Amino acid sequence: MSKDTPDHHDAELVLRVYELRDGAARHRPSDYFMESSGEGLFLYVRVAPYQAQYREEVSPVAFRNSEWVATETATGRRMFDVFTTRVKAKLESR
Repeated sequence: MSKDTPDHHDAELVLRVYELRDGAARHRPSDYFMESSGEGLFLYVRVAPYQAQYREEVSPVAFRNSEWVATETATGRRMFDVFTTRVKAKLESR
């Protein structure tokens, strides 16, 4: 079956891919992972405000690797702040 637009299953798959990548960064700390790709952190910025609710309702360990990258690595913290500022500005401009 073909579909014209992505749905929540597609979004979940993309988030899981980045969560796996962040897991590799977490267990093998390296800023290289963050310097080469910020898309995962951009997605995490969008999910972070709902993380507690998601963990309560869906999975208690959801996004733990993305959270670790965003809070425990210098590059991750810097990129998280940049993306948070961009997302907030975009949402406020609507």
